Amino acid sequence: MDTLSIGAISAWRQQQIAQQVGIAVLKKSMDIQAEGALPLVQMAAQAMSTAPTVAAIPDAAVGQTLDIFA
Repeated sequence: MDTLSIGAISAWRQQQIAQQVGIAVLKKSMDIQAEGALPLVQMAAQAMSTAPTVAAIPDAAVGQTLDIFA
């Protein structure tokens, strides 16, 4: 084997390792985001279930409720 082939193989292996590390970091980042998003979704669902209903007189309820759309 000549020096050029050994260098190319070494560079290829380094690239493969860098790619594997990048994928591992991406997976960890996605896991962290999923962990943070779940409580937000649960809080929104809870807020929607406990939201006050609109009063029978529309003028009395103006500015008293907040509509939440998911």
